[in-house]
Amino acid sequence: MNVAISKNGISIRLPLERWFHIEENHDELAGRFSDVLETVENPDAIIRGYGGELLAVRRVEQERFLVVVYNEARCAMAKGAVKPPFVTAEVLKALPYLMKLPSKQFWVDYDAQVDVLYISFERPQQASDTLSMGDHLLLRYRRRKLMGVTVLHSSTFLKRAA
Repeated sequence: MNVAISKNGISIRLPLERWFHIEENHDELAGRFSDVLETVENPDAIIRGYGGELLAVRRVEQERFLVVVYNEARCAMAKGAVKPPFVTAEVLKALPYLMKLPSKQFWVDYDAQVDVLYISFERPQQASDTLSMGDHLLLRYRRRKLMGVTVLHSSTFLKRAA
């Protein structure tokens, strides 16, 4: 089947001819047709994009996430299709900030059950000190070296950005 039902109950189509085009241009997605549909139906997070687009995000491997972009309004009105999963403008806007992080290699984990985003600059983090930066941000240190950042109630920031 090439239809996924979004969290809002909207049918999102992924026609096979569109999927073949996606696979041709995105080698990393070869064989992931079911993963794309599953991401729309059961995302770990949904982020609002531009022009009514939604970005469904789901962990597909230990340190890999799949992002699927779709527009429910267009799909509901015109039986539209999923856009190719790709690095979106939201990620591109974040790149200048990501490049300024204290480490060029870092890990990002989101725990939906407690709504906490973890950014670690080393694994294992082994932080020994925590500095609270208000209600939402914790900086994790080992000695004086920043080892990670914890964002509490992180989904509230998605709602603010929408």
